[in-house]
Amino acid sequence: MPAIDPARLRRQSADLAEWFGRPERFLYELEALLEFYADRTQRRRSEDTQKTAPLLKHHNLPAPALARVLAELEPRAARQPEAALALADVLWARPVFETRLLACRLLGNLPTDTASLVLERIQSWGRVNEEETLIPALASDALVRLRLEAPDVFFDQVQAWLESEALREQRLGVRALRALLEETGFSNLPRLYQLLTPRVRQHNTRLRPSLVRLLAALARASAPETAYFLRELLADGNPQVAWLVRNSLEFFPPEHAQTLKAAARGPRPAD
Repeated sequence: MPAIDPARLRRQSADLAEWFGRPERFLYELEALLEFYADRTQRRRSEDTQKTAPLLKHHNLPAPALARVLAELEPRAARQPEAALALADVLWARPVFETRLLACRLLGNLPTDTASLVLERIQSWGRVNEEETLIPALASDALVRLRLEAPDVFFDQVQAWLESEALREQRLGVRALRALLEETGFSNLPRLYQLLTPRVRQHNTRLRPSLVRLLAALARASAPETAYFLRELLADGNPQVAWLVRNSLEFFPPEHAQTLKAAARGPRPAD
């Protein structure tokens, strides 16, 4: 991988953006850029340490390179949303991590009057996505403007994901709420507790790692409110809630962790 020369990278990204309205040519030029900046040493180390091959090809592109490309595309996406959607479709169709990441980030820059088209793509891409490292892009990057400018649309979509029977969609919903907390400083926690209650009470065990990380984010936002929320859910002796609480104690200050630990054990038997 050559050292990044900011002036050269800016010129390369500007040249690439000239093909914005021609998705197939854009993809051809983008892949040349990806190859130019690919970190092949990191790729070999990754392949040596993984038991199975990655699901998608990874160029291990330095973050500044992809960020520069996106910076050139953002104003065009705002002015030409139909062209941006067409480009995003072509980028996602390519089984390469960086092209799919760029597709998600393009969606996140589209105006909110394209909300239904953006959500259609997130839905369809999320159903087929098997790359764990792309879940944050689908649940956060692709929803940036909707989250900020159309919160009701955002929350309706998250609720639909959380209520879905499909585990992949549930993961998107949980990850979207975590991004909301970690990236925006959202403070209306009761709204999140209300959304989460059914899924915390009844969930697939494979969703537990995602739920625990979300509870950690909620505890950082407000340990007292989150502890109260969990104690209320523990009142009916639900073993699924108790498991989540026991595995989230480390995220709470000692005074809240102690009361949660006691509540998760349930009432003491009578003498």
